[in-house]
Amino acid sequence: MENPDNHDYKHIVILGAGISGLTAAYELSKIYNRKVIVVEKEPFCGGLAATLHFDTFNVDIGSHRIQSTVQRSIRSYISNTLGVNLLKQRRHGLLCMPGMSFSYPPNLLNLFRTLPLRMSLSYSFSLLERFRYPDDKTNYKSAMLHKVGKRIYENFFHEYIYKLWGIAPENISIEGMKRRKTILNLKSVLKSVAGKHRYFFYPENGTGAIAEALAEKIRNNGGKIYYKSHLSNVETDISNTIRSVSVLDSLEKEVIFSNPLVLSTIPVDELCQTIFPYIPAPPLMWRDLRVVYIHISEQLHLRNETFYFPALDTACGRISFIQKYSPFLNDRCTGTIITCEFPTSQGDQIWEMDDNEIGRLCKENLIKCKILSNTQQIKTVYSVRIKKAYPVYTTTWKESYSSIQRNLSDIRNLFVFGRRGLFLHCNIDHAIRQGVEIAKVVSSNQKLQSQLWKKRADHFSTCSARD
Repeated sequence: MENPDNHDYKHIVILGAGISGLTAAYELSKIYNRKVIVVEKEPFCGGLAATLHFDTFNVDIGSHRIQSTVQRSIRSYISNTLGVNLLKQRRHGLLCMPGMSFSYPPNLLNLFRTLPLRMSLSYSFSLLERFRYPDDKTNYKSAMLHKVGKRIYENFFHEYIYKLWGIAPENISIEGMKRRKTILNLKSVLKSVAGKHRYFFYPENGTGAIAEALAEKIRNNGGKIYYKSHLSNVETDISNTIRSVSVLDSLEKEVIFSNPLVLSTIPVDELCQTIFPYIPAPPLMWRDLRVVYIHISEQLHLRNETFYFPALDTACGRISFIQKYSPFLNDRCTGTIITCEFPTSQGDQIWEMDDNEIGRLCKENLIKCKILSNTQQIKTVYSVRIKKAYPVYTTTWKESYSSIQRNLSDIRNLFVFGRRGLFLHCNIDHAIRQGVEIAKVVSSNQKLQSQLWKKRADHFSTCSARD
């Protein structure tokens, strides 16, 4: 797109009301007011960083927080620009392995105290023997064997990769995995020792407060958000310009936005298939997520706010207690709310379970981990299914993504960004930065804006999601 005057566009359509899409919409609504339109398929905003409101309590979609290493400018944006109060909380995570547990983020002193002498020696030998394995970066398994040795790899990483991504480590790209920090890595250990991961920031009314503040400001500026709506058709002309975007609203009524500038955060493969329905889209793999919320009558007095389970002997991947993130979020709710996250795929057993079945599975896991006892009863179970929650970086992902990117780059009035748009893992601060920066690019008078954004998008692809 070369130096478009955005005043000439009738609409600025943002697809997706996650944090990146909402931030871009808010920044653009300061300039273009009623031209700004946000389209969101869910009945709520925020994407994975939403806070859900059930009958008796409020919960996030999983465990989310603002990392202690976040830029001050982003903290200021959340607190001062959006008016969201951030609490500073101490981290007390626990990494649970068969027969032992460690502080998380990992702490060297805790590791040495927890590991038996014989095991410590064995892992030390693993680090020494790692040079027996070639420096082969063709896949995750071969790269990790060279990095940590066989014993450490098999005990800490092998099952974790199967559990998180649902495919063999041999089929995972090491280059892609750099975009998401694994549970144990040298950098996270060193930062923990330096005290950089000992606390986190959290909005006192849930992570969804960020999205809700953005949505309110968009509306106040004259912009509009269509909930429970989705993209149905994109009409282009011979000059590779989008002439109109068709959306089915919450009443299944078609709404057409003509002469639009389009900013998309929806899954990039779905966008490509909608614009080019007759061109087979190269396959991208995604991992889905089932999140289960359990409410029990008793108040649990636990030191830890988050538990991680990388091994396959526990079906759940992460368990968290949102009341420890903020005492204000459910201050009128008695008992304890437990969030259980299951990496899954559409159609598998965990995905298909009803709430009663998966509630029983959660209780079995919680009893096994000694978080609950047999006598404690569950009052309520809610759950949500999140499709395409995380990109999976197979050994062929880059070729597929590049092919899709090339097709979409030909469209003159289209920008792609966000977690699902750029097929990346990112944190809330990364999402806010993307929204702010793409708004600056598309509202500027600079030439070759698409090339400018491509450079910024390439920068964001080097970011790593942190937990």
